[in-house]
Amino acid sequence: MNSSESSRTSSLTISNGDYDDDFEESFEVIDSLLSGYSAAPSSLNESIQESENASAETSEGPIDDINLIENYYQKALSLKSEEVIILSRRVQDCNLQIIKLGNQLKESEDEKLLLARKLAVLEEKLLTLRIRDGQMIREILELDAKCVEFHGGSPSQGTDEVSTYSHFAMDFF
Repeated sequence: MNSSESSRTSSLTISNGDYDDDFEESFEVIDSLLSGYSAAPSSLNESIQESENASAETSEGPIDDINLIENYYQKALSLKSEEVIILSRRVQDCNLQIIKLGNQLKESEDEKLLLARKLAVLEEKLLTLRIRDGQMIREILELDAKCVEFHGGSPSQGTDEVSTYSHFAMDFF
């Protein structure tokens, strides 16, 4: 049951049933509605006071009191509905911010994954270069040894010509 239905039901029970009990119960409901509203209680209190003064001057009994309660209900419900609209807009704004932050987080995670993939590729290339570097050093040493044998010396003795060939091999590769 929504708020407008409950206000209609209360006003109907007042007009159809026990006047005193329902009258006090209606004010309790109105007080509970008003206590939860924080945006503009002073304007509501002023309008309530004006309505009470007007009804006191022209009071014709229970029917005027019922109209007064109905007016209170309508004012309280309109204020509550305005508050609900404001709060629903705030909730929508918060939901939009959450979605934006979620998208940013997803983008940063995607960027992390992309950077991790690039790092893995670079590490693989580095490993490949180290392997090639090791192979080249081995080949240079083999060439150096062949040069020494070709010139008639031992690799441990070394000659100027052997050094020249090894530098040539390093520059070549």
